[in-house]
Amino acid sequence: MKTGIAISEQEYLTNPDYAHSEYAGGEVIDKPMGNKDHNRLQGRFFSQLEIFAEKHGLYVGTELHSRLTVGREIIFRVPDVGIAEEDQFDDKKYHIGGPLLVVEIRSPEDRTKAILKKAEEYFANGTKLVWIVDPESRNVMVLVSDRIPWIVEVGEELTGAPIWPDLRVDLEAAFKGI
Repeated sequence: MKTGIAISEQEYLTNPDYAHSEYAGGEVIDKPMGNKDHNRLQGRFFSQLEIFAEKHGLYVGTELHSRLTVGREIIFRVPDVGIAEEDQFDDKKYHIGGPLLVVEIRSPEDRTKAILKKAEEYFANGTKLVWIVDPESRNVMVLVSDRIPWIVEVGEELTGAPIWPDLRVDLEAAFKGI
């Protein structure tokens, strides 16, 4: 949700109060703070993706501040987990462009339309794959820019195909206890 506070990009980047917020249209956008299940999923996806990222010389991070360009506007999105190329960071350590893989974990406040809009922004900035994790339904919606989205349920195999066929995430382990 937008805060209604109009600020400069510089103020957004330097004010610690906005460390867990996004930025678009010159305004700060509050990101819901994760609950226990959200945090657990974030950590579990990070752990499994880190193995893949290290093997392929990629960077994996949580709350990955990503500087996107939409039209002529600079916006910052903060996916829950992202995989990026090591050389895609500026001197202040912000990611430039869309992460190669974006993992967004739905919070109860999240609206599907808003998440899909973010996915479009990511794809327009180089993202190859978006996973929308739904803790309540215990599934993952997989988005690839040129394909119809599909759902992977616990008990099925979540892979990075068609982008990275060797990327695998154990959903049983990720959703354990949730």
